[in-house]
Order: sequence, then structure tokens, then C-alpha cells
Amino acid sequence: MIRDIWKKYKMIVLYGIFGVLTTIVNLSAYYMCTRILLFPVMAGSLTAWFVGVVFAYITNRVYVFESKKTGRNEVIKEIVSFVTCRILSEGLELAILFVFVASLHCDDLVWKVVSNIVVIVFNYVASKIVVFRKK
Repeated sequence: MIRDIWKKYKMIVLYGIFGVLTTIVNLSAYYMCTRILLFPVMAGSLTAWFVGVVFAYITNRVYVFESKKTGRNEVIKEIVSFVTCRILSEGLELAILFVFVASLHCDDLVWKVVSNIVVIVFNYVASKIVVFRKK
């Protein structure tokens, strides 16, 4: 029974775990950039995004969606579609940060967390439907 439940929800559970880890990586990079290296908010967010995308691609490919693509062109297509989806979700994150931090002057760390939750949901759907879909 537990095995059946695990089989049914494994992808969602692993995506959640690696989503949380990606968020931690993203927030840590953001904190380091904006608080230690003194990057502006948007530059810190873009840098954190890049670090998070690299981490997320590797963990999603290997552990969550268990991609079996091995051919050079297949893997390149997978990476391009992954990065394209992540660019779209970063646009969503930047829009949220622009509205609530740059325009309304709300706390940047709070809205960084909120935007990450929205982005995690968007990225799961995009990864499942577009990037790592099974044939």
C-alpha cells in the first residue's frame, strides 16, 4: 500500500523536495548577492535565478522526471525548453518584485519568498507538460 502511494505521488513529492531545495539555493544566492555583495534587487534576483536554474535542471532531470534522453540533440532541446520555461517564470517573478518591492516598497525578502511559491507551481506544470513529458 505504501509502495502504491509512493508510486502515485513520487514525482510530486520529489518535485516538492527539490523545489524547496531550489528555493533555498535561490534565496541563499539572492541574500549573498544583495546583502553581502550589495547588488541591486533586480541584479541579485537574476543572479540567484541563474544559480537556481542550474540546480533545478540537474535535480529535475535526474531525480524528479528521470529523463532518459541521451542524444546530444535531445538533451540540448530539453535544456533549451527548460531554460525557456524558466525565463518565463523569472519574468513572472520579476514582475511580482517590481510591483511589490520597486513600486510599493514592500519587504523584498517577503516578496521574494511569495514569488518563489508562485514560480514553483508554474515550473512544475511547465516541466511536466513541456520539458520532461513522456512520449
